[in-house]
Amino acid sequence: MSHATTSVKQQPPNLVVLPSLASPVEPEVLPSDAITADYLAIVFETVLGRIFPSQGLMLLDSQGRLLQSSPKARLLCKTLQGAPDIASGKQGRQPNDQLPREIEKLADYLIESRQLFPGQPVQLQDDIFRSDKTRMQIQAEWIALDAQQASHIVVTLEDLTEVAHQRALFDAFRYRLTPREAEVWELYLQGFSYRQIGKALFITINTVKRHMKSIHVKRTFRAD
Repeated sequence: MSHATTSVKQQPPNLVVLPSLASPVEPEVLPSDAITADYLAIVFETVLGRIFPSQGLMLLDSQGRLLQSSPKARLLCKTLQGAPDIASGKQGRQPNDQLPREIEKLADYLIESRQLFPGQPVQLQDDIFRSDKTRMQIQAEWIALDAQQASHIVVTLEDLTEVAHQRALFDAFRYRLTPREAEVWELYLQGFSYRQIGKALFITINTVKRHMKSIHVKRTFRAD
C-alpha cells in the first residue's frame, strides 16, 4: 500500500511522513473504559508478540518517554544501540537516554508535527541502514488509549533484513530457486536496487537482471 510523502521542517533525508489511518480530526481511540498500567504491561509482554511476531512495539507518553515495550522491541532496541536491554517502566519514570537515538529523534519529530500539521494525524517512518548491512524500519504515530487519557505515541520496529531472509528461504523452497537466485531475491526483498544487489554480490547488473527474470518466471510458473 503506497503512501503520499510530505516533508517536515529540518527533517533528515531518509525520514518520511506518511498519512495516518486514524481519523483526520481526532486520534484513534482504542475501545476501553479503563486501561491500566498493569493491563498494558500484560499486553506488551505476552499478547503483542503472538500477534506481531516479526515486529516490536513500544508505547511512549506525550513527551516521548518510554512507558511499555514488547520483548521484540527491546531486542531490536538493543541491536540499534548496542547497549543492555531496556525495560518497560511506569509513566514518567523511563529516561529518554534508554531509547535509541533513532526512536528519540522520531518521537521528537512526531511531537513537532502537532504544531506543523495541527489537527492532521500523521505517521512518521525512518529506514535505518546499519554497518552490518541490516536494515530496520521504525514507524511512529499518535494514538489515544481512551477518551480520558492524553494521547500516546506508538512506535513499531521491524528488522526488514530478518523478514526478507525468512521470506527468501520460504520462496527458495517453494519456487526451487538456486542458491544464487535466493541471495539475489533476499536483497531484492530488502529493497535493494539491481545496482546495489550487484555491488553486494560482486556480480554485474546484467547478471542480476538475468537472475531476477529467472526468479519471476519460476514464481509465475509455480503460482499457476
